[in-house]
Amino acid sequence: MIGAAACRGLNASLFLDCIRHLYNIEFDRNLTRGDTKFRRALGASLLAALFMAAPAVAEEATIGRPIEAGSLHKGRLDMVVYYVPVDGDLLEVTATFAPKDGGDPHRVVMGLADRDSVAFSMPGYQDLLYTFSRSGDEVTVSTGTDMHQRVDARTR
Repeated sequence: MIGAAACRGLNASLFLDCIRHLYNIEFDRNLTRGDTKFRRALGASLLAALFMAAPAVAEEATIGRPIEAGSLHKGRLDMVVYYVPVDGDLLEVTATFAPKDGGDPHRVVMGLADRDSVAFSMPGYQDLLYTFSRSGDEVTVSTGTDMHQRVDARTR
């Protein structure tokens, strides 16, 4: 994937040639010479395939039953999370964050109703955004570094 970065910023025709050479892909010359519509479609398909093959930057855990635990290990914190049902329709979600380099763990307890979602960063560890979402009896926790998630989380 690192080699594909060298092809960025090129026009569609040069991008396709660059990808062909990087990944040693051969095409029938008659198909790639004069048909620019075909070249653009093929280039777009190759680009989409490259993004789908890229490793995800986020980590995710889904918990489907009370007391069932999930864990995330991305970044400088390890996290273990579980939930228990409480009054009414709320699930009490408990997440414990432990610094990988030692130090005191941090615990966060929150109540989530169905379709609730909350996102935050831990103090001193603002490089990762933790998102907790509930759908029915499932609680999904994910980490990511995408600043768009941070903006979206504030507007929900």
